[in-house]
Amino acid sequence: EGAGPYVNQTGRNDLVAAKVSIDATNIYFYVRTAAALTAPSTNWMLLFIDADGDHSNGWLGCDFIVDRAGIAMTNGVGTTTVERNLGGYSWGDPVTVLLHYAGNELELAIPRSVLGANTTFDFKWADNILQIGNWSDFTLNGDAAPNDRFKYRARFASPAEKSNENKSPN
Repeated sequence: EGAGPYVNQTGRNDLVAAKVSIDATNIYFYVRTAAALTAPSTNWMLLFIDADGDHSNGWLGCDFIVDRAGIAMTNGVGTTTVERNLGGYSWGDPVTVLLHYAGNELELAIPRSVLGANTTFDFKWADNILQIGNWSDFTLNGDAAPNDRFKYRARFASPAEKSNENKSPN
């Protein structure tokens, strides 16, 4: 009694928009926050990706995590890593990718060869989750987009589907 209300102040980057696009070489991820991004630090702007659509493998179905190890800036160019799930909340086999952030926007490019040939995948952004490896942290701490255990789904036409779209009817 008398402890007062519970106040959680772990939110720092309020995620308000997320987009993804694709070309022959890369998959591009973009996220926007309500205010200017905080300086990179622990558990800053993580991106979880379920690249194979199999929710029974990976961590909560996620096969990759981006930015777990942090950002390196060299001559104004940022890099971070994409890591493959090794089981549970264990990650490894890092691949360096380009990242750029300014103001309230962040974008990165991941080579398609890293994530595989799938043209449908799920993804989720999270900032400042504190109980690493615990799904409930998407609800309790920091911010996640989308909320809780939900994920966004991106579906792009495969090269075969695009080829069929471009054919004229006889």
